[in-house]
Amino acid sequence: MNIKKIDKINLRNKRVSILGAGKSGCAAAELIKTIGGVPFLSDSNLKSSLDLSMYDYELNGHTYKVLDCELIVISPGISDKISIAEEAKNIGIPIISEIELASWYTNKPVLAITGSNGKTTTTNMLHQIFQTANLKSEIAGNIGIPFSEKVKQEIISEIDPDLYVIEVSSFQLEHIIHFSPFISSIINIQPDHLDRYDNLNDYIEAKINISNNINQTDFLVYNYDDSTLMKYFKNSPKNYIPFSIKSEISPLFNFDGDKVYYIEDNTKYSLFCCDDLKIKGEHNIQNAIVASTMAKYYGISNEIISESIKKFDPIPHRIEFSGFINRIKCYNDSKATNYHAVSVALKSFNESIILILGGIEKGQIHSDLLTSIKKKKIKKIVCYGKSGRNILKQLVDIKPVVYINNFSNAVNTAINYCNENDVLLLSPGCASYDQFENYEERGNLFKKIINEYNKK
Repeated sequence: MNIKKIDKINLRNKRVSILGAGKSGCAAAELIKTIGGVPFLSDSNLKSSLDLSMYDYELNGHTYKVLDCELIVISPGISDKISIAEEAKNIGIPIISEIELASWYTNKPVLAITGSNGKTTTTNMLHQIFQTANLKSEIAGNIGIPFSEKVKQEIISEIDPDLYVIEVSSFQLEHIIHFSPFISSIINIQPDHLDRYDNLNDYIEAKINISNNINQTDFLVYNYDDSTLMKYFKNSPKNYIPFSIKSEISPLFNFDGDKVYYIEDNTKYSLFCCDDLKIKGEHNIQNAIVASTMAKYYGISNEIISESIKKFDPIPHRIEFSGFINRIKCYNDSKATNYHAVSVALKSFNESIILILGGIEKGQIHSDLLTSIKKKKIKKIVCYGKSGRNILKQLVDIKPVVYINNFSNAVNTAINYCNENDVLLLSPGCASYDQFENYEERGNLFKKIINEYNKK
């Protein structure tokens, strides 16, 4: 099938194989059925957590049946380096991502956010701004709601959105052809997913793919303070919009250390003060500037942007205050699944910290985190899980560190190291899959332990 020209694509009565029978894969299958195609789901697991009875499918491995198709949709969690995908490429079967598929069947404006950290917070901020402006905004993507699910709902008239706000990961951007958001943003790029990519450059290139199809009427918002992004965009056209918390480079909003402001008629006006926000940390100032900039280019007023940002509540599992144990302040930052996110979290506190690290590593601890650990008043590091012993080896000469394999035991051990006015911080820096289904399950158990401790 030739998919180079989007107006020539017709999947009606065409067999489409979908690699991965999870949430994203099943949403793609439903969309394909809705537009008259014939989906075939293939998964390497023995069983699926979802009901597959309404599909043609196979489990426990990808067989030759996958290749009996016109097109392959690959789920984000599956690498295109697996053998069946390599065979497909060799015989010329096109492979696309689920967000690419969904983008073919909607004409609504799409605003897309990517980056190593801050995606979910920024996506939700932007969505809330549009809701405050009384626009019918639909949120989707890497936050857990497949874009295909929303587009299917649009096709069958269950929803009629004004626009889509979607979070996109590097995995989702690996196989885009025509995907072209009206406004895109790249918040930052830090080492991540190096268990998936051969090298850092491959990961960077996947992120940069979001800019592949930008035309003169589209916009890309990018981080002027990020050295990696500056290498790519330093000579970019006018519709590539920089933002910064370190300089006054932005044409819209700038930061002076206390407030974000805009300039009209050579006069500075406050958009919001840092003290006005419910969310903690300089990185969230950055996220707020990104959301504000994207909203402004969509046509939202400064007043509505300001109102919405000020009332935005913290997203669970992102430096989320989880209560006190006596006078110990406990924070759940389970979404910190890479070491840069841990560095950001540490910079949000001035108190003495007991830090919990661990899970499945995506790469060695980098120098930025080591510097943050050295600078901060970290009394004890408790590391756990599959990566725990390796973390201990890397940190044992820097700060007091102990290894406890089981997560629950690690949290309880960390509590016992705390004194009054300390901060207990779960910021694992690793994926959760050694002991949990996802980072939410890990964060919820942390909060449960804190809650139960207070009942003793």
